[in-house]
Amino acid sequence: MGAYLKLSTAIVVAGLCLTACTSGSNVEAEAEVAKTVVDDFWRAIRDQDVDLLSRVIATDDELIVFGTDAQERWVGSSAFVSAEEQMMQAFDVESLNRREETLQIHSRGGVAWFSTVFDIEISVDGELASLEGLRTTGVIEKRDGDWVIVQAHTSVPVSGQQIEY
Repeated sequence: MGAYLKLSTAIVVAGLCLTACTSGSNVEAEAEVAKTVVDDFWRAIRDQDVDLLSRVIATDDELIVFGTDAQERWVGSSAFVSAEEQMMQAFDVESLNRREETLQIHSRGGVAWFSTVFDIEISVDGELASLEGLRTTGVIEKRDGDWVIVQAHTSVPVSGQQIEY
């Protein structure tokens, strides 16, 4: 009986180790796929590619996106894509430089979050405008085997504290 107990314990421990190693590598692999979705999101913005943008966002009413203007809150993919199409007609993206990027995936997978600081240069009717230090955060979720952005928020930093602390 003692040998059976030792063998059973060894099998359980080996199984737990194998599961831990497998889930760790799965999480790492999933993080790479999730990062690709975030990269594609930025490529879609830079290249003004609405088709690519439509492939990396949730295609339902659960998508929520905040822009930098007070009126820019879009609920649902059709509202967001429509607004992006209008923006793409209003200006050209000359450059988009990302930095300070993070991506974290939940230890059990299925959900991840990202943040990016970026500078963008746009042209409107031939006039250049530069915006520096913009910040975007977002949440991506694995749905039916594919990672999609379900929430994003872009903000423009203001200089100086409004309230000292």
